[in-house]
Amino acid sequence: MIGIIAFPEVHTSRSVFPSNYVNWIESSGAKAVVLPYTISPKKLSLCLDKLSGLVWTGGAIESRQYSTLQYNTYMNTLQLSFDIIKNYNDKGRYFPLWGTCLGFEILVLFGKHVKPANLFEHVQSHPKSAKDCIKFTHSSRLKDWFDPEMRKKMEITPCALHHHTLGVDINPMKHLTIVSTDSGFINMIEYKKYPFYGVQFHPDQPFNAFSRKVSHQFSCFLKNEYLKT
Repeated sequence: MIGIIAFPEVHTSRSVFPSNYVNWIESSGAKAVVLPYTISPKKLSLCLDKLSGLVWTGGAIESRQYSTLQYNTYMNTLQLSFDIIKNYNDKGRYFPLWGTCLGFEILVLFGKHVKPANLFEHVQSHPKSAKDCIKFTHSSRLKDWFDPEMRKKMEITPCALHHHTLGVDINPMKHLTIVSTDSGFINMIEYKKYPFYGVQFHPDQPFNAFSRKVSHQFSCFLKNEYLKT
């Protein structure tokens, strides 16, 4: 099973049920289970021990409309899951971690040993709401998952939905490979030492026939990763 950390609902302490992420994960035949962002450290550790992978979703927690308590609780849960999963991999248990949009941004920062009190201090303004193409720029596990014909079509056919206000600018980082870029910002990453992957766009929200194929391929990639556990 692949876990999904749910997202805080605006002005409440409830978790948003991420049905689009569940549908995306299960499109490949994998099973998904949703964990509340308010989960206790003990329960989180117990749950991760029974899972084979974890997904961090997109969202707008960086918005100032969210309370400090929500933000801190959410970030603490992600940080703890990151630390536990790193430890799994360090000890030989293969355990993939995936971040989409906001999850991608946090995954980049945690790899730099940054736990931001405010995301605005560590990432850049990059508002974008568009359907765009994907061009792989470096050799990577993600790139190799897509055959050359499909990669070529991805470069000229809109297949990725962007809906975000922040981005990570292109700077070399020792801990990760920049898999693709978009308009001067990082679009996809994967860690060099760990099976950790991040995308700025939303494979969980396909919008046409080809984007559904691309979305399905990303889901199959994640399933293939967790089958290695």
